Amino acid sequence: MNSDEFRKEFEKLLDELRESVKKLTLEVEKLLDAGNVREAYRVWRERSRTITKEFNEYIEKLKSMDGGIDEKSMEEVVKEVRERVEEVVEEISKSFNYILKRFGESSTNRTVSPPIYRAPKIFIGTVEDVFNSIMHIFKGIEEAIEESLKSVRDRLDSVVSARIRKRELDVIDQLVDAGIFRSRSEAIAYFVRRGIESSREWIEKALEKAKKIRELQESIRRELNDLDKNNE
Repeated sequence: MNSDEFRKEFEKLLDELRESVKKLTLEVEKLLDAGNVREAYRVWRERSRTITKEFNEYIEKLKSMDGGIDEKSMEEVVKEVRERVEEVVEEISKSFNYILKRFGESSTNRTVSPPIYRAPKIFIGTVEDVFNSIMHIFKGIEEAIEESLKSVRDRLDSVVSARIRKRELDVIDQLVDAGIFRSRSEAIAYFVRRGIESSREWIEKALEKAKKIRELQESIRRELNDLDKNNE
């Protein structure tokens, strides 16, 4: 492969990367429009990681196909397409900032102004520089989306908790203590969907069964203690 062929393959790789990001953005946007925030995040996370993995594999393939091209010649080719690289990097940043904003809006049902992710100033000298720049953007946006969703969940839990009466919170804490729910947040999310009053009969049965389990556990502990004393 000569330098011209390497350049064409490298530009083809950039075009494919841009197209992959565009398709992913549209797919995630459709899911957010339908209100499927968790599914949108799952798809974005899995597909973005697949894209970066395939991008890296293609780069390694290009490097193994370079034939008689020395490292210096490869660097020259990359520098020649630097403007194209920066253009693709900028497009990816804009696409992901848009998705970040959409995640915030879909999670709160209102317009929000999330932190804007800005791609760092890139210094393209080698093929690895290009890959590292792309990886940095994907990782940065993933962390920004996770932080956005976490802050939304925390705010919703606080708001819902404030609206629930102390007596109801006591019931929720009993269900958590009994191991029926892993946390207060999980229990609150469940009852926000179903309502505590409409679940009252189920709650009483669950607490009664939990009480019997505790009594059985205590009975077993006493029997074990008695056995230990008899063996002394």
